[in-house]
Amino acid sequence: MNGKRIALLGLLQALGTGLYAALVVTVIFIIGSIVEEGIDDRSLTQILAPIAFLMSFIVSACISGAMVLGYPIALALNQRVREAFMLVAATVGWLVLMLIGVVIALVVK
Repeated sequence: MNGKRIALLGLLQALGTGLYAALVVTVIFIIGSIVEEGIDDRSLTQILAPIAFLMSFIVSACISGAMVLGYPIALALNQRVREAFMLVAATVGWLVLMLIGVVIALVVK
C-alpha cells in the first residue's frame, strides 16, 4: 500500500470517527433537552444519570476504537505491521487536524 492510499484511508477513518462523534453529541443534546423537562432530584435519577453517561462513554470508546484500529489490526495480523502503524499515524494526524479546525471555529466564533 502506497503513501497516498494510506493517507486517504486515514482521512476516511478520521471522517467516519468525526461523523460518529457529531452524531453522539447530537443525540446527547436531543436526549438532554427532552429529559431536562422531567428532571427531579430523586436519588435514583442521581445514580442512573452517571451510570448512563459512563456506559455511553464506554460504548462510544469501543466503537471509535474499532473504527480507528480495526483495519490496522487486520493489517498487522497479516504481517503488514509497518503499514498498520502508518495508517494509525495517518488517522490520528487527520483527527488532530480536525480537532484544530474545531478549536479554531470555536475561537473565531
